[in-house]
Amino acid sequence: MRFGDDFDFSVRIPGGGQQPRGKALMQLSAGARDQLHLAVRLAIGEFLSRGREPVPLLVDDCFATSDDERARAGMKLLIEQFAPRHQVILATCHRARHEAFAALDRGLYADKVCRLEVKAPSWVG
Repeated sequence: MRFGDDFDFSVRIPGGGQQPRGKALMQLSAGARDQLHLAVRLAIGEFLSRGREPVPLLVDDCFATSDDERARAGMKLLIEQFAPRHQVILATCHRARHEAFAALDRGLYADKVCRLEVKAPSWVG
């Protein structure tokens, strides 16, 4: 992955050379695209935090289109690698899925993940 001065990026795809973002994204599954976008956000967060206060990361269902194995691995990456230096806020409507991950990785989630359930106001359908 390469970033330009404007934070646009290109991706090296095996056997295909360096591809601009738009062309690269068309060759990936929805789950792989979401994972790539998360990787881009993490890289930008690290870049913006160099020598400064770490920036927070707010993501909305970044694993919604990933299979369980990749979503679980992605959560482990966020918790183990990114969260020690950055505040990570993950919004999701897949509560049961994340509860299952927490049950599988109790030690990882125990002291590092705080869940907050936000209920919609009564006037919302």
